[in-house]
Amino acid sequence: MSGDEKVKVSGKILPGSVRVSVMAEGQRPRKTKRKREKATPVNAEIQAAVEKERHAQSIARAKRNIEDIAQCNQWDWFATFTVAPDCRELAKYNGDTAGLCIKCLRSIKNKYKATDMKWLLVPEPPEASESKEENPLHVHGLLANVPPQAVHEWKIGEKGCPHSAKAIVMNGRKAAEIPAYSRKYGYNLLESITDLRKLLRYLLKSLDRAQEYRQKGQHLYYASRNVGRPQKLKAVPCTQAMQDKIEALAVDSYRHKQKDGKVVYGKTYVLPDTADTDILLSAIFQDIEE
Repeated sequence: MSGDEKVKVSGKILPGSVRVSVMAEGQRPRKTKRKREKATPVNAEIQAAVEKERHAQSIARAKRNIEDIAQCNQWDWFATFTVAPDCRELAKYNGDTAGLCIKCLRSIKNKYKATDMKWLLVPEPPEASESKEENPLHVHGLLANVPPQAVHEWKIGEKGCPHSAKAIVMNGRKAAEIPAYSRKYGYNLLESITDLRKLLRYLLKSLDRAQEYRQKGQHLYYASRNVGRPQKLKAVPCTQAMQDKIEALAVDSYRHKQKDGKVVYGKTYVLPDTADTDILLSAIFQDIEE
């Protein structure tokens, strides 16, 4: 970014840290508008490139949102849901396994009046060697405040305990299932969370192959409406002095580039959750709500 460009700073407050983005006005890439053009081999090639870029941007946004939601909430379980091949109801959801998961979770939430129950679900594609027909998409996710009445916790030696659950319990962690889901749709496994960062990396990695399996109308992730999200700080003009102070406090940073990789149009700084950060944010963003 050159010194002559107008620069703005915005922020995002997460538990334990703050992300502050400094962007040059007019340099940030805009969404590509769709244009109706006469079908030709050249136009088809251009449109394919546009769609590929749009999809890449969509995945990048989804990853940021998933990471924000994961960090802004307290989670109890890491969940895996699959659907039995003979499940007739899957056809109603156009093969979208996440739709069945959400139907089951909403039913539990309503039945037990669990208004604080939350979920964040990410469909994962089958392995390259597997077909969608033989093995439909399965879903991983994070769950919080699921009523104990709706969960069966596995014990070592218990009849019917799957090997995966047994291995988790033998390692000193909790493993469980949601019987209501098992009866209707198929296998599911809940495991207690010890390393959210590791699980989050696993969830985000599955999005890299989303273009291979996602059908029209299907989302990259699904979150309940009551999940916590980061507090956003509206963009304001940024002086060089402000940027110098931000850089001095930052514990990490990453640059934002145009798709050609040559033009840097901004930078995001990760600031620690300290009194110095609070003072700096108050000086930059005058309308921060206490």
